[in-house]
Amino acid sequence: MPNSFYNYDGSLLPGTLAKAEDVGYQYQSVAAGFELLEAQLARTIRFTPLFTGNAEIPDSLDYTDKLIYLNANGDLDLLDANFGLDVRNQAAPYTLVIADTGNLLRVTGGTVTVPNNATAPFKPGAIIYVLQVGTTKITLSPMAGVTLNTPSSLSTAGNFALIKLTNVGTDEWDISGDLEHFQSIITEGSSPRVLTASDIGKLIRITGASTENIVYIPTDTNADIPIGAEIDLQQEGVGGCTRITAQNGVTIECAKNLEIWSEASQSLWLLRQNESVRLMKVGADKWLARSETQETVRVSTITGTTDYQVRHFDAGSLLRIDNANPVTARIEPYGLLPVPIGTVIHLRQIGAGQITVVPNTSNGVTVNTSDTLKTRAIGSTISLIKIDTNEWDLVGDMEAV
Repeated sequence: MPNSFYNYDGSLLPGTLAKAEDVGYQYQSVAAGFELLEAQLARTIRFTPLFTGNAEIPDSLDYTDKLIYLNANGDLDLLDANFGLDVRNQAAPYTLVIADTGNLLRVTGGTVTVPNNATAPFKPGAIIYVLQVGTTKITLSPMAGVTLNTPSSLSTAGNFALIKLTNVGTDEWDISGDLEHFQSIITEGSSPRVLTASDIGKLIRITGASTENIVYIPTDTNADIPIGAEIDLQQEGVGGCTRITAQNGVTIECAKNLEIWSEASQSLWLLRQNESVRLMKVGADKWLARSETQETVRVSTITGTTDYQVRHFDAGSLLRIDNANPVTARIEPYGLLPVPIGTVIHLRQIGAGQITVVPNTSNGVTVNTSDTLKTRAIGSTISLIKIDTNEWDLVGDMEAV
């Protein structure tokens, strides 16, 4: 009954069912008021004999074959005959209307606008379901003044993704369901930093250019981080590196493909720009470190210098040094070369210039060798293996004493 005023003039007894379209206009000579409410499986029309006005029912609603009854509380309940959701196919772009309350909208992708209260005064508790049909995602767009609360994004995750909109107050909706997921990103420039529960599910990009930026994994006592939580870390800053280390009592289990790892100190390093690691809490005070980094040797060719300072990002690398003149490879103390025990760095002479390893002995650096600290000839490869904080072994094709 489009664009009409619903009033009841029948003689229904409580619990008696009748067709909604058969209900008349008067009840004991008093105009009965009806308020449209939303429920998941039914619409309820409110009835009170003391009401002296009329309430217009939205003309887009179809009451044909709906059942209405007067319950023991004096309410008129309007129910779908099958007690299910109304399902409607809808093309986008589309703006929600009050008549969508309690409906499932099957949308073929595009923008669905959530109107403000002045445009469509939804009541708190109103629920609308939206289903993406097809490969084009649905994106919710709030009108000015409307707040949409979402745990991730305002777009559907894919074909047949279902999202639920719940009105929680004037111009405010909660959004839940199959939403497209975006990872929050935190930029961190200070050091040291202690992980907290607010970091869960986020990517922390370390931008500090310090020689060594430190991130601590806290104990359960210091941070309430649940088992299963994941946190991603990335070394983003140029020239710096990041050491991720456990507070006392915390254990880090490290995947084999993380080559820069020290079980003794419960630490791991991100030594090159854009290297990253995912931390997952797997037990009480226990974390697992995983990385997409493969166990391969990074190859780097160095030209144009006769004085090269070995750096943290050279860890695990083969440095192919090409120069016609002799080249010095300087080894600095931990403060300038912050790599863990067990780090291996390979040096290969590919030019006429002989390579000489020069430890900073005045600052406590030692390099152990059975021969000299020089490569033997073009094509010679020597390897530095870190065995203590400022101590290295040198092995390979070296010039004899």
